[in-house]
Amino acid sequence: MQFLFVQTWDIIQGKEEEYTKYVIDTHTLAMELPGPRLVGAYYVEVGTGPRIVVISPTDDLSKLYGILTNREHLDDLLMLRSLVCNYSTSVLEPLGALKKKEHTVQKGVWKMNLFYNVNPGTPKERAEAIVEEHLTLLKGLKHAEVTGGWSVILGGTSEYIVEMTFKDPTDIGRLLKDDEFRKITNKMRTEYITNYSSNILRCTERFDDPKWFRL
Repeated sequence: MQFLFVQTWDIIQGKEEEYTKYVIDTHTLAMELPGPRLVGAYYVEVGTGPRIVVISPTDDLSKLYGILTNREHLDDLLMLRSLVCNYSTSVLEPLGALKKKEHTVQKGVWKMNLFYNVNPGTPKERAEAIVEEHLTLLKGLKHAEVTGGWSVILGGTSEYIVEMTFKDPTDIGRLLKDDEFRKITNKMRTEYITNYSSNILRCTERFDDPKWFRL
């Protein structure tokens, strides 16, 4: 089973060139040598959260925690944080069928993430069953491919994340206008969940592209 280590941040205005050089020459290498490997990143184009989202999968949480407390990693992080703001991290555990899949970041696609908490007091098993049912309902819709359901086990501000993938951003608009999607969302928000929010993301190029963060 692959967990995701997610980092998010914004670039400090005026430090774009210094940031680009540091990420390409130092930060990416610092993360990849010990692992977990960086598989790519997104821009948040619409919605909540810092603009840059960086994804690293790992199948060994103890190794991840060891890396994050390593002195070299901490020094790298301190340098990165001098160039960025609104930095945060989270660790995500896959739900359902995604537990058996290797996570990759696809190029040339758009994502829509749904964030929420299940109503307070709901047992963990029941909460995950609610999310699984939500995923199943969304898979029956047109315009979007449901590519993930995640439980946030460390960090972040939400308990669960649902991920949908689009080849064409116009399909996001079609989904939002879809009566069945609106019906499913309204039922979830009325009966099962709180603190609902969403964002729309566009994939960047991979980290070996020297202009990975540019439009």
